[in-house]
Amino acid sequence: MVVAGNTKRDVDHAERTNMEPMSRVIALILLLAPLSAATDSPTRISGTLVGSDGSPIPVSHVHVHVWPSGEVLASTAVDPDGNWSLAVDATGVFLAWFSGVGHRGERVGLILTGDEERIEIDVRLGRHDLRDEFDAAALIGDFNEFAEDRGSLPLHRRSDGLRAIDVATGADTLAYQFLGVAWISPIEDLNARRYAYDGSGGYRSVVDVERSFTTIVFDPATLEAGDGAGEVRFANPASPAGRFGVYSLQLFDRLDSYFETRARAAASGASLTEMRAIYEAYDPAPGAEVVEAALSAESDPDLRDIMLVTYMAAPIKTDPATARSALDEIPPGSPAWLVQPSGLTKGLNAAGEQDRAREYALAVLRSPQVEASRNEDLRTVALAWLLEDALGRGSKDEMEAYHAWLIGEYPDSDAAAKAAALYAPDRLIQPGSRIPDFEIRSLDDPSVTYTREDLAGSVVMLDFWATWCGPCISEMPYMHEAFEKYSADGFTILSLSFDLEREDVDRFRSEGDWPMPWMHVFVEQGAESELAHSLDVVNIPRAILIGRDGTILATNESLRGEQLDETLARVIRGEN
Repeated sequence: MVVAGNTKRDVDHAERTNMEPMSRVIALILLLAPLSAATDSPTRISGTLVGSDGSPIPVSHVHVHVWPSGEVLASTAVDPDGNWSLAVDATGVFLAWFSGVGHRGERVGLILTGDEERIEIDVRLGRHDLRDEFDAAALIGDFNEFAEDRGSLPLHRRSDGLRAIDVATGADTLAYQFLGVAWISPIEDLNARRYAYDGSGGYRSVVDVERSFTTIVFDPATLEAGDGAGEVRFANPASPAGRFGVYSLQLFDRLDSYFETRARAAASGASLTEMRAIYEAYDPAPGAEVVEAALSAESDPDLRDIMLVTYMAAPIKTDPATARSALDEIPPGSPAWLVQPSGLTKGLNAAGEQDRAREYALAVLRSPQVEASRNEDLRTVALAWLLEDALGRGSKDEMEAYHAWLIGEYPDSDAAAKAAALYAPDRLIQPGSRIPDFEIRSLDDPSVTYTREDLAGSVVMLDFWATWCGPCISEMPYMHEAFEKYSADGFTILSLSFDLEREDVDRFRSEGDWPMPWMHVFVEQGAESELAHSLDVVNIPRAILIGRDGTILATNESLRGEQLDETLARVIRGEN
């Protein structure tokens, strides 16, 4: 059992600081905030960077990012002969990106301990794995802040067979990328004369603007296709940097494979139901095997901790057994949690042992090492998890205690703002309060609007959701069962979608297993809308049960899963 304060492993960590250079540097440096610290002895990182044919790439760079913030710490252009070198006067955990125009970027995790004066890395980039056709090709740019999910401009086929789009801009330059051309990421225009690094291994093309409209032309003939596979080799793979780097490459391969599978399915016309099935069917075992293999060859405890944390923070399913092993092995006070605090949330949830996870989260907060670091990201992550756990168990006293703790330490944090809406004792949306008035337009019939008065006389559940929200979709069987069971008693549902497009809701209802035969609204701007702010909706799924007189009867956890039926049965029986 994990208890608050020091564990035997914490003591072991402290004893090792006088024996192992790797452990000493990582343990001391990662306790600092931010995660990198200046050093008097810069690490010289160098090597070669070439293209798929083994030749230097005319425009290519190497960048060192702080992990996980993405801040670029150091950059250098690659020499015409393919050689590069840069010095980093910091220690900690970083991400190195290798980029070249016309090629897919490669990245690798990089640990700088201060004990390795030189690290040599040789890289060969692969050509982009291109789609078979470009009917979905579109343009993103500074006109839509390079967002891939909104505001892109479709490229239209011209009589000469090329694709083009006229872009209106009031600036002197236009930066842009092509979307829907490569499988994994947007790519640059190879006809451009200037490029700007995009922060994730690629480039944005930059052109001068002389008129109010600029024509951007996409010519597939300029592209050279490949399989996207590159190669990153450490001259000394047995060093700390080499061991972590090799491990991270395998982890990134798993991520890329998963997201390419999703991209190919979407391009082939997969329905939203089929896209969700890809996530549900994802097998975390191969990823866990990567971790297991790396740990079996790794003796340094601090590096083992970092490997486990970076695995759990990855945006794919976490293997439950690996998560439980991580809670066994990683001391609550380990500085590895500072590398990617989100790994703590995923690890606690994936472990599937709420009592044990609760004790671990508390132990993290009470650890002398974590308290000394005063790291806002990690501490607010732990407190937010404890608040959600208390809400799920209906423990009002714990909710109020954790909320006070969070507000007291980090009143200006994003976590505190969300907690105020969900957990504050005086929050606007809570049982016993009257629902604020609203006026929203029906998705099915724009001539119909819904207000608080329109819903009077019915027991209504406001269901804030989206088709892309996995937990929202998990509620569908319970909601349909409740609607069928209690609609004759005056119960109904008003679903309010935070989707990107109205059509997403129509496709979901028509293509899948859940027709949702109740009222619907599409909320423009989603979580940023005035409606969301007025009803304290800071995340989804979010449910609010309103009585016949407009009084809030229940919220959130008491309306999820099997608890929805229990809550409605209590409400309906109470009326009768």
